[in-house]
Amino acid sequence: MAENEEIRAFIRNAKEQLIDAEISLREERYHLSFLCSSLSAENITSALIIALGGRTSKKHNNWMILIRLASMNEEIKPKVLEISRMLHELEPHIPKLLRYPFRYDQRWIIPPEYYTREMAQRALEKAKQISKLTQECMEKLS
Repeated sequence: MAENEEIRAFIRNAKEQLIDAEISLREERYHLSFLCSSLSAENITSALIIALGGRTSKKHNNWMILIRLASMNEEIKPKVLEISRMLHELEPHIPKLLRYPFRYDQRWIIPPEYYTREMAQRALEKAKQISKLTQECMEKLS
């Protein structure tokens, strides 16, 4: 029961973060759009990881957990591996933006000026694709 509630919470958060990513993109806040897209992808994949019987990563490495869990269900394995590949492209930006906010001197975070409209648009599209593929996997699991 609690597991289902956690899955629903991750899915709800992922949907809200996609909306935030779209709004941020329209407002030309590309770094925020990229971040929200990345967080959305991470949250939706956390739901999938739980549905597959795994535990989510505390270090923003859901893509690695998905690779390990992919073999648990041969029917969805290709989709899970594709999700993992796309997520791997987004996740490196999360810790740099969130976990080390006061370490500019060591270049642990990426300054907002780094992100462009094109980068934010690609991140948003990847997050939407990850969401779509994850939902398809979840349907097959239920």
